[in-house]
Amino acid sequence: MLCSALWVDRTGHRVGAGGGWYDRALAARRPGVPVWALVDDSELVPLLPHDPWDLAVDAVLTPTRLIPLRG
Repeated sequence: MLCSALWVDRTGHRVGAGGGWYDRALAARRPGVPVWALVDDSELVPLLPHDPWDLAVDAVLTPTRLIPLRG
């Protein structure tokens, strides 16, 4: 599953545009389906604040590389 993001940190937590739309969609996906966030290289950061209900992504896809983040 691909999702948009404004920033993603190295633990897989993402910041979106607000509203929680992707968090609800991620929670409804089939088990085992990986989630990749699409960001620019500069939008992968060391750490972002997140809430307990925020679901992390498995990888980041940038214009130059695919970076696995979890598992």
